[in-house]
Amino acid sequence: MQRASPFRREDVFMLLAFCCFPTFAANMQTSPSTGAVRGTLFLLGSDGPAYIPGGTVVLTGLQTQKTEADQEGRQSFEAVPPGTYRIEAVVSGVRADRSFVVEPGKITKADLELKARRIEEHRERNGECERWQGVRPLRDDFRANTPRCS
Repeated sequence: MQRASPFRREDVFMLLAFCCFPTFAANMQTSPSTGAVRGTLFLLGSDGPAYIPGGTVVLTGLQTQKTEADQEGRQSFEAVPPGTYRIEAVVSGVRADRSFVVEPGKITKADLELKARRIEEHRERNGECERWQGVRPLRDDFRANTPRCS
């Protein structure tokens, strides 16, 4: 003989939904102890900003996170611990970066305008100092590591 349960199936479902939904909903939003970083990748042209999809975006600071911009050039990082961060994006040889502070419970806007960087190279060639200036999509640390002629 089967014993009848004091709970109906609907009661059990409602109890589970009541207990689990607040936890699920809280994880979907920025926690009061963390922040979020959201923005877009764009190139600025004569017609205004052109949003760039598919760029690799890296957030570095207390932790490192990596994502790709969506089809509208949007990128976001959720549950970011408070602190100072640097965000960098690279797309087809052009890049953008900036630094900012993430505050708990707040969304930090991090729009990134992609640009080629102007650099100057000094290299010694055949005993003579050769100098080159121009625009190249290189990292800033390239200049620091480029040997300079005396």
